[in-house]
Amino acid sequence: MIDTGADTVLIPRGIARRLGLRPIRNTVAILASGEQRAAISYMGVLEIPAIGYRDEIEMTAMTDGGDSNHILLGRNFLREFLVTIDCANDVVHYQRVGDRYSPPVDDE
Repeated sequence: MIDTGADTVLIPRGIARRLGLRPIRNTVAILASGEQRAAISYMGVLEIPAIGYRDEIEMTAMTDGGDSNHILLGRNFLREFLVTIDCANDVVHYQRVGDRYSPPVDDE
């Protein structure tokens, strides 16, 4: 899921544990509602083969969660891309910043 309001990639704590991610600090996550929750920041490799992305990146997990499988792509990931959301076709296009711009192609 894309979350332009999130500073970092947000992952479930259970996934961080299963992957053995390296914690780097305790932090506080501020939700859209303004509520503050204890969280842990990790460093880990995020890989999204469909767009050719693989890099070490900071990820945050709430300390009171862990069963979800949803990952939110925050601004520390999104700032590397020009993101085009095609709602009509239910598609998101990612183009690396710095690559020559080529608009999404309508192949219909």
